Amino acid sequence: MAFPRVIAIALAVTALSACHKTPTDAAADNVQASADNQADAIKAEADNQADAMKAGACNAADAMQAHAKIQ
Repeated sequence: MAFPRVIAIALAVTALSACHKTPTDAAADNVQASADNQADAIKAEADNQADAMKAGACNAADAMQAHAKIQ
């Protein structure tokens, strides 16, 4: 049963070594996270604008159809 213990120890050492980041690594992670957040915000805003334009177009089309039926 020593094999699972060795694997557990190896995983623990790997996890601990990943925690020790240099300031440059931490700054790079922050820049990446910021870029990801900005990209997500831009995509969300584009989706919202597209939805608004589609709704406006549908409303205009409905108004035109209603006007055509009246005449």
